[in-house]
Amino acid sequence: MKLPGIPIWERTSPSDRITVEDQETKYYELPEVIKENYDRLMKLHRASDTYNQINIRLDDAQTDGGDIVLKTSRTYFYSSLLTNRSCDGSLKDRISIRDYFEPGPYFSPLSVSKLSNHLGINGLLMVRDKNGEIVIPFVKRSKNVSVGKGTVNCSISASLKVKYAVRPDHRKVDMSGITASILGEIRDELAFDISGLVDETTIEQSILYLYRDVSECGKPQLIMILDVPNVTKETVSAAFYRSSPEEIEDVEKKLQKDGRVLVWISLKDLMDAKLEMGGSPMLRVPGKKYSINMATSIALAFEINYLREHAGSFNNEQAKERNSKMHEAQDKHKEGADRKLRR
Repeated sequence: MKLPGIPIWERTSPSDRITVEDQETKYYELPEVIKENYDRLMKLHRASDTYNQINIRLDDAQTDGGDIVLKTSRTYFYSSLLTNRSCDGSLKDRISIRDYFEPGPYFSPLSVSKLSNHLGINGLLMVRDKNGEIVIPFVKRSKNVSVGKGTVNCSISASLKVKYAVRPDHRKVDMSGITASILGEIRDELAFDISGLVDETTIEQSILYLYRDVSECGKPQLIMILDVPNVTKETVSAAFYRSSPEEIEDVEKKLQKDGRVLVWISLKDLMDAKLEMGGSPMLRVPGKKYSINMATSIALAFEINYLREHAGSFNNEQAKERNSKMHEAQDKHKEGADRKLRR
């Protein structure tokens, strides 16, 4: 499958390492032309319910073989609304942000990009139905979210937020913070806490790609497929529907949950799916079709491609074996690092 995003990194082995170099005091500054058009650009999102928060900005990504270093700082979600999320909106001179900052044919490197570029995550959570078959929850997004209104989205589709990634005694983002942020987004999106069911190594090893989203002017996105074989469809559904947005009183918590309906698709059907990437993207599975947004179609292209290339590797016994190998690779990496320190 031809992948429509721009890949930066792809996991090739369980031993591939992701590390983070964070500048916790560095904040993205909006370009003057964006500040001058603030009101015009914010009006593009007047139908969305939004709240501001501090996100993790990806300043650069450097690969070394199968390993990758994420160089991060801070940005505000509203800064992303005004840049990446408004990239096809026009400035006062009728030039779009895309034409002004990223006219092509190639995107500027992240290290010199003038856009907010908060780090996002698109992921699939694989659980089991009552027959033991692998099924995946997709979220039908509400009409008031900032992107993809009323469309079907991945199990998790969110920005990585600093509030989940740091602690009072440790303000820098590291890989533990990235995995903590992913767990926080799963809680927000699905109202289900898997933190006691998977460990940090498993979550890290489930991250498969880093790419740049063409639809949002090169915004960086992580792709993950997380298999949790001891969780059932019924458990996830019960948790999700117990916490409908209408019953949540706290405004920020209400807005953290993007959808009100779960759409369940089996792994088999997803692997047989067809993606239509035109003006109105669609996900077609046997007997059904779902409207999706462009960003989701790009993420699904990566995810479906991975699943097809690794067909048959997701069942209970093989999942246990895969997790065992992941831990073994992690232990070897730590032993090597310890030996270097002793020298």
